Amino acid sequence: MANRRADAIRYLREAARLGESPYLEDAHFFLAKALIRDGDVEAARGELRTVLALEGDRRDEASRLLAELP
Repeated sequence: MANRRADAIRYLREAARLGESPYLEDAHFFLAKALIRDGDVEAARGELRTVLALEGDRRDEASRLLAELP
């Protein structure tokens, strides 16, 4: 993310909004991580819950990250 969180958040949100694609789960997962770094924990929780609902490869990682959030 190269410390360009605002750009990362904007582009990842756009990618997630595109809907069904091979990158949908990753877009939500990395958006959650960017939001955490930006201090928006509530929005990050929502993104991680979306990752869990997608039931893809990042499900376990998202579950662990969600459990670690304050």
